[in-house]
Amino acid sequence: MKKYFIYLNKKNGTTIVELIIGMGLFATIMTITVGFFLVLNKLQTDYTMVANLQEESRTVSEIFARQAREAEVVDIRDTGNNGICSDTDYTSGNYDTVNNGDGSLKRIVFKDYVTLKMKDSTDKLIFFCSQTSTGVGATRYLGLGQTPATFGNTQATATAGISGSVTGVTIGNPGRGCTSNPGIVFSGGGGTGASGFASITGRFGNINYSTRGSGYTLPPTMTFSGGGGTGMSGFVDILGGQVNNTNISNEGSGYTSNPTVTFTGGGATMNAAATIAITNGVAGVTMTSGGSGYTSRPTVSLSGGGCTSFSGTASMSYTLNSINVTNAGSGYTSAPTVTISGGGGIGATATATISTDGLGTIIGINVTNAGSGYTSAPTVTISSPASSSTDLAKLPLLTTSGVSIRNFKITNNTSTYPKTLEYTLEIAKSGIANPTNPLYGESIIMNGYLTMGNQL
Repeated sequence: MKKYFIYLNKKNGTTIVELIIGMGLFATIMTITVGFFLVLNKLQTDYTMVANLQEESRTVSEIFARQAREAEVVDIRDTGNNGICSDTDYTSGNYDTVNNGDGSLKRIVFKDYVTLKMKDSTDKLIFFCSQTSTGVGATRYLGLGQTPATFGNTQATATAGISGSVTGVTIGNPGRGCTSNPGIVFSGGGGTGASGFASITGRFGNINYSTRGSGYTLPPTMTFSGGGGTGMSGFVDILGGQVNNTNISNEGSGYTSNPTVTFTGGGATMNAAATIAITNGVAGVTMTSGGSGYTSRPTVSLSGGGCTSFSGTASMSYTLNSINVTNAGSGYTSAPTVTISGGGGIGATATATISTDGLGTIIGINVTNAGSGYTSAPTVTISSPASSSTDLAKLPLLTTSGVSIRNFKITNNTSTYPKTLEYTLEIAKSGIANPTNPLYGESIIMNGYLTMGNQL
């Protein structure tokens, strides 16, 4: 048998196996090389972002520090002391939404803010926090505005201070057993000088039955006559054919002697018989002086006359003597309208004065007409400050989309000058370690202490 052999001449090329091995080695080397360059690029990107973040944080801190040192007045609103960019403020709804023309969300603006009134200027700088999407984890930005933002404007409130005199006494219980006309005593209420005297009149005192009758199938009619007075009336009920209880619906007045009481009807076999004893009580009060300076209703009592069980209420007439500001508000650029309503009177007017420090607060309200006839303190309404025309979505931002501001706080906000403000500014990167959570990964925290001098 003939055998055939095939000889390969290696000088003429490579084998298929060698070619495959070579291509594999090349692919491996290229993969490692590309991966190396990708890692370098990622490191460079992260380094650039960190560098930009550091530069941005320094810029934010420097701007705030410079403006704060030059400011004359600092107005800090930090609801609940949670920080200017607090998640608590978001979850509690402490923000306003700014929408596009079609109703879609443009920006969420937190209501906490820092307002600086600049030296030798009526302009104000407002540092505020906002975010462009919903959710606690949304990236937030520190904004800077030149005029009061709408969320910084708050309506002022006030209460009326009244002063007046006593015009009379409304009798609640005329009392009993008066032997002579008593004097009237007014006490309390903050005023002085009210005085008067009371007149007395005979009225029902008690009833004494000599017999309660018998055979009544229905309650008899009870009538009163004589005695010089008028108005006494009442009715009875029966029990076991006899008159049982006596109910006096009107004790009458003007009686100078005991009236006669008569029982008729009711089917009695024998009518009931009784006598009426009168007693003197207060018929009315004559004022000799209304006094002055009463800020509330004084109590009324009797002096002399032997009366017991009397009660009465002073009738008042007040005028408006002051308006007390309970909330100075903010953001007023001109004096608001002060409206006085209710209280039973008419004619009171007042004007408000706003501060000149640029914060737009109410520093006082002057009564221009005290009005008259008020029976209680009227309601004072101060019109709201005008909404700012500034579009919050267009205010310049100190930070870029790669930075999130957190925990912007100021402490030691004392009311005296000079004062030291301590702030913590935490700037957390977004889009590096976890793009969906700006709080994840590296962050830079800058602490500062600002001494405020040359203030008002």
